[in-house]
Amino acid sequence: MESIESKKALLSFLVTILSIDYVTAMEVMSLWIFLERQLSTTIIARVSFMPATIISALVEESTSLLNFLKGKIGSSSKHENEIPLLDNFLDKRPSFEDFRHNGCLICKEIDRIREAEVYGVAILNAKDTRGNQNVGRVLDQNYDKTIFLVFARETSLEEVEIRACMEGNYGNCIESLFIQNVRYGQPLYAEIVFTGNLFVSHILNGKKTTKFTMNGKPIWAHKFEKNY
Repeated sequence: MESIESKKALLSFLVTILSIDYVTAMEVMSLWIFLERQLSTTIIARVSFMPATIISALVEESTSLLNFLKGKIGSSSKHENEIPLLDNFLDKRPSFEDFRHNGCLICKEIDRIREAEVYGVAILNAKDTRGNQNVGRVLDQNYDKTIFLVFARETSLEEVEIRACMEGNYGNCIESLFIQNVRYGQPLYAEIVFTGNLFVSHILNGKKTTKFTMNGKPIWAHKFEKNY
């Protein structure tokens, strides 16, 4: 179980750095706490050491799951494979239909956690809005030349594969390439800084996020946002 301080630091980061409204941030945090307890996994501690863009993408996936639980999203087949980051945290993730079948009970428990635990953390944050610089690795430069590649479970790529694909399509385009270091399991993402922002524009095609395949493996590319 994570400490009050770690929850406070992450909630503060979601609100003050990622500009997520308090209601959404508290609901997402409550979902993460629920999943940690029900599935014996670790989310908050791991999230806290990730780049801000990746944390933001995880919030989007979590919001999508919450909307599914509330019945705001229809087809489960469309969304089953669209939460690659969250999926990597949940080694024993039930299917979306399992989530849907127990949606009402899950939502009630998430609401209970929010009222009993996360709301108190939010009150503490209201008294201390300085944030926490130890949460979320924020890049201050090269933001317009940077993308993050998110891997699906059991489909991460090696550096040589990423370089071969990118340089095979765009030539000598990579300034730097970083793949998340993990002690066990697979990395969740890779961070690429290109030699110019035109490569980012071409890959994302004007979108914030896009999905494609690399060596037959699904990849989600996320644009780095300057305000993170």
